[in-house]
Amino acid sequence: AVTVRLTGDASAQRFVGDIIGNDVFDSDANEWESGDGYLSRVQLEITGWTLNADERMALRHAIKTILVGNFEVFDSQGMVELELQFSDAEDFQSYSAPMYMTNCSLSCYAPTVITSTAAPIAAVSVSVK
Repeated sequence: AVTVRLTGDASAQRFVGDIIGNDVFDSDANEWESGDGYLSRVQLEITGWTLNADERMALRHAIKTILVGNFEVFDSQGMVELELQFSDAEDFQSYSAPMYMTNCSLSCYAPTVITSTAAPIAAVSVSVK
């Protein structure tokens, strides 16, 4: 079994006006899309559980392979400075059988963005007093 738990999500880098990217014009919808937000420092704890100490090494390798194989996916979602740290643990008392765990701490910067859309400005009225 593999579990994933969020252990941290905090604002790390803010921007002037909290604008995280350039506005984009969607000509099909005839509207502007803008994104407001910041970069979060996200930390995940990924734990692989097994009843067999020998399988733990294979489980660690599988988790590492899946994560490394998805670096392009993480990058496409704006996740940067990805860091992985692995460790092993055992628990011989909490369960009815010995439990062998491999832990991966994944941390990165990820965008926290709220997008909004607006119609383009069609006319400007000016009044002089």
